[in-house]
This record gives sequence, C-alpha cells and structure tokens, in this order.
Amino acid sequence: RIFVSSPLRAITPALRESNVALAKKLCEAVLKAGHAPFAAHVFYQDAVGDGWRDLGREWLRMADEVWVYAENFEACSAGMKSEIEFANNLNLPPRV
Repeated sequence: RIFVSSPLRAITPALRESNVALAKKLCEAVLKAGHAPFAAHVFYQDAVGDGWRDLGREWLRMADEVWVYAENFEACSAGMKSEIEFANNLNLPPRV
C-alpha cells in the first residue's frame, strides 16, 4: 500500500488539472511496480472538497510506504509537507 504524495494546488485551473493527471500517472507507475497506490487528492478532492486531507490521513495510517514526488523537501507543496510530517509521526519515512 503506497501513499502517493504529489502536488495539487496550482495558480490556474489548467495547472491543477495537470497536477491531477500527474498523480494519476504516478499511481499507474506504482501499479506497474507491483504495489497498490493511493492518492487522496485524486480519489477524494471532487467528492468532499478540502475534507480529502482528513480522509487521506486515515489511509496514510494504513500505508506501508509514502512515495513523495518532488526533487527534495523544499520543493514540496505545503500539503505535501503536511503529509510528510504526518507520515514521520507514524514512523513511516517517505521515499523521495
């Protein structure tokens, strides 16, 4: 069970859609690697608005790994940094 952490927030709707498309491609890559992916911002954001973050944290509690898609921690969005900190509190170190 791989929690996929990638950017969502964007300055334009087109860039936001690009970020969602990226997350979907990342989930496909996780599947091809033989794992079960989960990206809260892809699965929940349209259904529950900002509540997707809380639902994502519930899933993160069950994850085996967190895969972060950024060059380094400084390049992560605020939401990604929050996910990483939450994962660290669960003793679940992220893979960047």
